[in-house]
Amino acid sequence: MKLYFKHCLVSMAVALVAMLGFVFGARNTYAIESTLTVSPMEQKMTVYPGKTSTGSIKVSNQASAKETLYYTVSAVPFTRSGDKYNPMIGEELSGGDYSDIVKWVTFSSNFGDLEPNEQDEIIYTVNVPEGTRGGGQYFAILVKRTEEPSDSEGDNLTLKEIIQIASVVYVTVSGSDIRLEGAIRDNNIPTFFLRSPITASFAVENTGNTHMEINYYMQVFPIFSDEEVYTNEENPSLAIVLPGTTRYVSQEWSEAPLVGIFKVRQVAAYGSNSDDKSITEKIVIICPIWLIFIIVFIITAIVIYLVMKAKSRKNSRKRIETE
Repeated sequence: MKLYFKHCLVSMAVALVAMLGFVFGARNTYAIESTLTVSPMEQKMTVYPGKTSTGSIKVSNQASAKETLYYTVSAVPFTRSGDKYNPMIGEELSGGDYSDIVKWVTFSSNFGDLEPNEQDEIIYTVNVPEGTRGGGQYFAILVKRTEEPSDSEGDNLTLKEIIQIASVVYVTVSGSDIRLEGAIRDNNIPTFFLRSPITASFAVENTGNTHMEINYYMQVFPIFSDEEVYTNEENPSLAIVLPGTTRYVSQEWSEAPLVGIFKVRQVAAYGSNSDDKSITEKIVIICPIWLIFIIVFIITAIVIYLVMKAKSRKNSRKRIETE
């Protein structure tokens, strides 16, 4: 019994140590990751063949501890893929039609160090070759946190990567051969919801050679009125769709009531031309499952009552006829 009790105490002590290790380990990981920040996370710029354009990012050390942060900067190809349109970055994406720009980008500095609460501004220069076709080009500025370099002045740095973060740049190369082409498909609003929110979705296929900016919004009206009960038309959502890709987009009215019947309209547009937009409108019903049971119960009760009443009348007529 004593041996069993001792084993229990040892097991509990091991579990406690493991739990504390996990908690403090998680906190340390968060502290490391929170030290490096890059802004802005996304940028757009227009460049011109034969000319040089510049932009900048800011790298900050938000460390609460008194430690120096070392980092490197590089340009890598960027794209998106999959049903969730996840971002993809890395040298393995090189060679695509829309990643040539990584060869044209240089930085004011490719590495640096920051004291706590210090910030560096990194200037990047895009030198576009003469004769470059018009269209989209995409890259990410990859900032890697590292351990202290063995030779901060040398070209061959031995670095151990700890964390990396990227700032994405959407570039348009000016030219007469830019093609903004695509289609908005599957603009869909379900008719029936068991609970809020009301959701709507659509897909965008980009068949051009530059990115499309899709502005989309939802309008909700009472069934017998044109007075909006909800809309984000004044502040529409934005989705960027890269060339040669299809993006699935959804939005919702999160404050929809538990029960109701509404007229819902979804608008998605990528140009000032009225042909460059898709509009769909449907009658939408929100009816929770408990209300369905109540309605079915009431209808069933009414049907049973009517059947019983008809049967009672029939029996009464038969009694009268027999008398």
